[in-house]
Amino acid sequence: MATFLDVLMGLGLIVMVAGQIWLCISAFKTNSAWGVVVLLLPCWGALLFVVVHRKGDEAQPFIIVMAGALLAAGAGGAKRVFGQGGRSAEAASSLPASVPPPSVTADTPRAQELPRVEALRRACEAARSQIYRGAPFPPLATEGWQVTLWLASAKGESLHDHPALVAAVSRGRLTADADEELATVTDGTAELADGLAPDAVKAAPAFRAAAIRMGGGYARAYLEDASRRRFVALADRLLTATGAEMGALYGQCAHLKTHELGSWFRGADAAGAAAALVYQMGMFSERSAVNRAVLANIDHHDELAALQKAAARVPATELAALVARHGGALRKAPGVTITFGLGAPMRATSASRAVAGKMGVGADPN
Repeated sequence: MATFLDVLMGLGLIVMVAGQIWLCISAFKTNSAWGVVVLLLPCWGALLFVVVHRKGDEAQPFIIVMAGALLAAGAGGAKRVFGQGGRSAEAASSLPASVPPPSVTADTPRAQELPRVEALRRACEAARSQIYRGAPFPPLATEGWQVTLWLASAKGESLHDHPALVAAVSRGRLTADADEELATVTDGTAELADGLAPDAVKAAPAFRAAAIRMGGGYARAYLEDASRRRFVALADRLLTATGAEMGALYGQCAHLKTHELGSWFRGADAAGAAAALVYQMGMFSERSAVNRAVLANIDHHDELAALQKAAARVPATELAALVARHGGALRKAPGVTITFGLGAPMRATSASRAVAGKMGVGADPN
C-alpha cells in the first residue's frame, strides 16, 4: 500500500511541475512581466495571471498544476493515515501494551533536558580547561561539577550497605545525620553508589568500595573555601564509622571520568593514604600517572593492593616532604591523612604523579 501511495505522490508532483512549466511559458508569451511574476511567485503569481486571463487558454496549465497538487496531497494524506506497510494508524495504536518505550537513562536525558545538560557540560569543561592551564578555579564556575566521597576496604562486607552511609543519604539529599549544615542545601543532589565500576572491580577484586556522589548545590559548596571543611569533616567521620581502610574526596565534571580538585586522602597508614591519592588522582587523570605494567609485576591480582605495597616502600617522612612540595599537607592520627586546598586545584593531581614516581610505579612523563 505504501509503495502505491508513493507512486501516486510522485506522479502528482510530476504533473504539477509540468503544469507549472507550461504556465510559465504561456505567461512569458503573453508578457515578459507576467512571465517573471509567475516564475518568482509560483502560487499567487499563477493564480493572479489566470484570473486576469481567464478568457484565454492560460487556465488550462493552471488546472493541470492544481490537479497534480491535489493528487500528491491526497496520496500523502492517505499514507499518513495508513502508515507503513498498509497498517492503519488506529491499528498501530492498538499494539500490545507490553511493547516498552525507548529507555531514558542518565546518559540519554529527555529531549527537553538536553539544552540544560549540554550547557552544564560546557560550563564545567570550560572551567576544567582553565585549571589544567594552571589558572586558579574561576569564580562562580561551579556548574556541571560533582564531588565524590570514596571509601574502600579489603576487609568485611560491602560498604554500600553500611548503616552509616545509608543514614547519610535520603531521597537524593544529604541528611542531618551526615552534616547539619550541608543538609540545609536545597538544590543539591546526592546518591549512594558503588565505589568501583565493573572494570575497576575486575582490576581490584579484593576490595569493596562505596561512594557518595554529590552535585548541584553540594558541588557549589565544595568549591567554596568556607564550606569545604564540612565535606572533609564528613569524610573523616564516615571513614571512621565504616572502618574503611582508604578514602578520597575529589571533584570532577559529572559527565567525565577524569578526577580533579582532590582535597582529602586518608589511609590506615601512610601507604594507604598514598595509595588512595595515586589511585583516584593519578590513575583517573587526563594522562595516567601510573605504569600499569609495573604495577602488575608487584601484584598482578589487584591494582589497589599493588599500590599499597609500592607505597609501603616510601617512608612517611619522605611522603610528607614530597606532598608539601606540591602544596599539600600530611598529618597523622587517626591514621594518615593528606589534604590539599582549593587555591591551586591541580595540586593533588601533580602530587599523585610525583608520589607514583617515588613509589616506582610512575608512568613515563613523555
